[in-house]
Amino acid sequence: MPSRPSRRIRRGFTLIELIVVVIIIAVLAAIAAVAYNQYAAKASSNAVLASASSLRTAVMATSARDDQPPAAEVDALWTAAGGDSSAFLTGLSASYSGPITYTPAAGGSPATLQVGATSGGSHSACLTLPATVSMPVTLTAGTCTGTTGTDTGTGSDTGGGAGGSGAVGPVTGPPPAGVTWSSATSLSQALGYAVAGTGTDGHIYVAGGRAGSTYLSSLYSYDPGTGAWTSKAAMPSKVGISEGTIGPDGRLYVAGGWNGTSAVQTVYAYDPASDSWATLAPLPQKLYSAAAVTGPDGRIYVLGGWNDSTWLSTVYVYDIVANSWSTVAPMPAAMDAQSAAVGPDGRIYVFGGTNTSGNNNYLTAVYAYDIAANSWSTVAPLPVGMNSGAAATGPDGRLYVVGGSTAAGQSAAVWAYSAGDDAWYPAASLPVTLMRAAAVAGQDGKLYVIGGVNGSTYRATVYTLQVK
Repeated sequence: MPSRPSRRIRRGFTLIELIVVVIIIAVLAAIAAVAYNQYAAKASSNAVLASASSLRTAVMATSARDDQPPAAEVDALWTAAGGDSSAFLTGLSASYSGPITYTPAAGGSPATLQVGATSGGSHSACLTLPATVSMPVTLTAGTCTGTTGTDTGTGSDTGGGAGGSGAVGPVTGPPPAGVTWSSATSLSQALGYAVAGTGTDGHIYVAGGRAGSTYLSSLYSYDPGTGAWTSKAAMPSKVGISEGTIGPDGRLYVAGGWNGTSAVQTVYAYDPASDSWATLAPLPQKLYSAAAVTGPDGRIYVLGGWNDSTWLSTVYVYDIVANSWSTVAPMPAAMDAQSAAVGPDGRIYVFGGTNTSGNNNYLTAVYAYDIAANSWSTVAPLPVGMNSGAAATGPDGRLYVVGGSTAAGQSAAVWAYSAGDDAWYPAASLPVTLMRAAAVAGQDGKLYVIGGVNGSTYRATVYTLQVK
C-alpha cells in the first residue's frame, strides 16, 4: 500500500500577507478619515449657512419694521433668532444698517455677507465666510462694493420664495393704506403658469410657463432700475406649471412641471453670473402644479402638487450642496394649485388650493410648517377659498396672496396676512382679475405680479404695488 504524501500544516499568515492586510486596513482608514472630514466640513458649513441666514433675516425684519436697524440690536437679534454668535460667528461688531446680501460659498470660492448698503452701491461691511469652515468662524469685517440687495431674493411659481426666521416679532395689523397698483414695462411674451424670483442682483427672473397650449422654455430678466426686460438663456426644455424659487446660492431653481404631453421630474438651475442652466438631481417623482419656496435653512421645499393620478401631500426637500432630495412631514392635506411663502417667523405657509377633479373646489385652509419641529399647524384661514393664486413675502414682512380662482370666478382680490396677530387684511385689488400669475417681492419695496390669465387671455402685463 503506497504511503500518502505528507502535508505541511500551515499555522499562520506569511509576512507578506500580513503586510498586505495592514496596507489594506491603512487605505480603508484613510478613505474613512477623508469621508468623515468631508462630512464634518459639510455639516459645519451648513450650520454656518443656516446661522448666517438667521442673522440676515433678523436684520431684514428689523429693517422692515424700523427702516434702520440700530447697530446695538444686532447681537440681540442674533440671540433672539436662536443663534449663539460665539459658537457660530464672531467679528460682528461692524455698524449694520439697511438691507444685506448673503451669498453662500460655491465651488470653493469665499462667500460674503454684505451689510449696510449705501446709495452709492457699496456696503459698510463685508464679512467673508470660507467655503469650508470649522467652529467658531471668524468673519473679518472690511469694506466691499457690489450690487446691493436684500437677502437671497424671493421666488415664486404659484407660490412665494425665500424667507427666513425673523428675530423680531412678525408684523401685525393691515398693510399700508392709500396705495394702488401701477403698471411696469410689460413682457414681450404673454404667459401664465411661469415661475419667477428676485435674484441677489436685484433683477426679477421669469422662466417657462405657457401661452395657451404652447409651453415655453424662455427666460426673461427685468431690471427695476431701468425698467427693461432682457431675454436670457432658454431652459433646456419647454415646461410650465412648474415650481420655482431663488436658492441661497442666487440661482433660479425650476422643478417639475408639465411639458405639454406629460408631467416631468426634471430640475434645472439657472446661474445669472454665467447665463447658463444646469440639470440637477430629478424630483423623486413626476409632478406639477405644486408650490416651491426656499426655507431659512437654505434648502428648497416643493410642496404637494399632482402626479398625473392623485393629489399629493408630500413635501420634498432639496439640498443644494448634496444635490439630493429627501422628504419631511407631509402637509395635513393633499392638494395642488396652492401657493406658498416663507413668513418672517421662519415658517413655511401654504395657502388654498384644490383637491377635486376640474379644480372646482376652493380651499380656505392655511397651513404653517415649522422646520425645526418638522410639524404642521393650522393658522387663520383665507377670507375666501381659492386656488391658482400667487403668493409672495412682501418687503413689509406680510404675506400676500394675489388673484386666483374662487367659487365666484377669477379674482382681482389681494389679501395680506400678518403673522404677528394671525389675521388677514384686504390690500389694494389688482387692476384686472388674474389667475396663474407669478408674484415676487422686489428689492425696491414693491410687490410685482407678472403675467397670468385674465378670463382666457394670457397677459404680458406687470403690476407693482409699493408696500414699503
